[in-house]
Amino acid sequence: MISRSAVLLLLLLASCKSGADEEGVPPEDKVVFEGVESVKESILREQIAGDLKRYDADPSVPALDDAAYRIEYQYRLEGFDRVHVTPRVAGDHIVFKVEEGPRIRLGQVHFDGATVFEVEELKQLVPGRFLGEPPPYSLRLVLLLEEGIIAAYRDRGYIDVVVGRRISPEPEKNGRINVWFVIDEGKPYFVTEIRGLPSEVGLEQKTALFLGRPNTPGTSESLEATIVDYYREHGHPFATARVKSQIDRDSGSVAFDVDVRPGPAVRIGERNIQGTAWTRSTFVESRVDIKPNEEYHLSDLRRAEERLVATNVFKRVRVSPGPFQEESGTVPLEIELEEREVGEASLRGGYGSFEGLRLGADLTGVNIWGGGESIRLGGTASKVGYRGDADLGVPYLFGTELRLGVNGYYENREYPSYDALSRGGVLSFSYPIFPTLLATIGTRHANILTSNLDPSVPPGDLLDFNYTAFFVAPTLDLRDNPVMPTQGILLASQVSYSPSTLLSDVEFWAANGRFSYYFPFPEGIVFATSFRGGVIAPIGGTKEIPIALREFAGGTNSVRGYKFEGIGPKVNGQPTGGEVSLSLQSEIRFPIVGDLQGAIFSDQGGVWFDRVRVNLSDLRYSVGVGLRFVTPAGALVADVGWNPHTRQGEYPVEFHLSVGFPF
Repeated sequence: MISRSAVLLLLLLASCKSGADEEGVPPEDKVVFEGVESVKESILREQIAGDLKRYDADPSVPALDDAAYRIEYQYRLEGFDRVHVTPRVAGDHIVFKVEEGPRIRLGQVHFDGATVFEVEELKQLVPGRFLGEPPPYSLRLVLLLEEGIIAAYRDRGYIDVVVGRRISPEPEKNGRINVWFVIDEGKPYFVTEIRGLPSEVGLEQKTALFLGRPNTPGTSESLEATIVDYYREHGHPFATARVKSQIDRDSGSVAFDVDVRPGPAVRIGERNIQGTAWTRSTFVESRVDIKPNEEYHLSDLRRAEERLVATNVFKRVRVSPGPFQEESGTVPLEIELEEREVGEASLRGGYGSFEGLRLGADLTGVNIWGGGESIRLGGTASKVGYRGDADLGVPYLFGTELRLGVNGYYENREYPSYDALSRGGVLSFSYPIFPTLLATIGTRHANILTSNLDPSVPPGDLLDFNYTAFFVAPTLDLRDNPVMPTQGILLASQVSYSPSTLLSDVEFWAANGRFSYYFPFPEGIVFATSFRGGVIAPIGGTKEIPIALREFAGGTNSVRGYKFEGIGPKVNGQPTGGEVSLSLQSEIRFPIVGDLQGAIFSDQGGVWFDRVRVNLSDLRYSVGVGLRFVTPAGALVADVGWNPHTRQGEYPVEFHLSVGFPF
């Protein structure tokens, strides 16, 4: 019985081995490339994988010739215009012999016959240099340039433009091929008449913008869309429009014949909400803000979608009209929603030049009562201390744009010249006066216990104290992107007032602000600058501001050639802070490759103990370079700042790592 089992096992193994031998080596492992030096073999294998499978299934199929063609095409895209590939079968292997030839790059590009465009404008269509080298030459690149020239002319109404090309027969000594484009511009065509429009003043005004303008490939579609949008904005959601062009080539004029079918005039019917599990219907209806029996307006639907998306409660939003109800003359409003997850946990990390490695965690709940509310519990810890936070946000208070914010915190932290244990909270109300202007008012309360202060550093009136301050904080944000701005301005400020000994142990007023400006240049280069300033002054019975409330400067977000809080008056090497601080940061950001950017910067800043004795000659400055790796959540930043005039206790070079742009 045992011997029979052994024989059966041996037969099974033999059959498996025989099957493996018949099946052979997978096609991609049979391939051998000869003469390949300039292109990665992995790229070539990927290109010909389908042809190898076809050949493995049926060797009589000319799949190897197709594979050779694909290899040649890939080489030509890389600038090897003289490449030649020969396939052959050698035993169990498929061999592709590649004669690469010289690599050719695009040389000078000439534009003959161009009068509508300046030659420099047309040269913008040519790909730029990469690391000092012109782009690889290929016929595909030349065809793309030709198509770009034709498209540019047609966008100006030259629909009969013809572009020919001439290519130098041989590369120059430097391995470059020159290209001449010969342009027959033809004549421009302009829209002179729109026929068949219904006699409605608003429609005539909108379509009159097309008259006298060049006729481009997209003009007729734009005219159709303008007509349809007009009717959808005026109670006709099912309007259609068809436009036909009549071209007079002798005069260069274009007339459009328009066929408009407005469809029925309708009003809003019932509102059907789909896809909600947590969100209250009343909340959705208040955000949509479209009442039954109102006249249908397309812009109202788009505005409703924007308002719903802005709540950050929904992954997907769609507001659209339902089928027309002839009896009532209405269309139901179909509100399709997909809610986000109501809770999430997250871990975060960072590194600062002063605090070192920083770790944090957050628990967040969204839409907790079905009205867009949010709650967050979080904390961070580093070698210099820890902090815990609790936030509650109630947007759209009383059905308006007013937002209530409540924050409580507990923090124990070491600073360069003292330690502080603080706890407190903030109650605030924010309202968007305009989409770009946010106004916030509120009150802040804190209990601060200060310790480990050098005896020679002036402590101020109190080390341990409570204070309550009222504040106003307007913010004007005209940036194109809050995470990675490339143009625009940001103006943020706050004025605080702690007026009474009944509420505070310390009486003061304070003001601080920030102005940032971003200006884009060609090739992705951005000039960015930011000015920050702060002042705090004692009032009433307070004579000297406690050190825990004073202004400091130095470090990542002010002057990068210095340590954190390393600028300003010092005693025994310990910063004392002051009543006034100023800092100006400027940098030029430029792309390197992909999401990696570089920066060259210059920073200036200062701190003054007495607000009435500010001397700008005390400003310190630094210069430096940095790298930024841009991610959707923010930039990972590394900066090296150089202090050209060091003083006792300072280093000529400071290194800063942070998450997010310095400004």
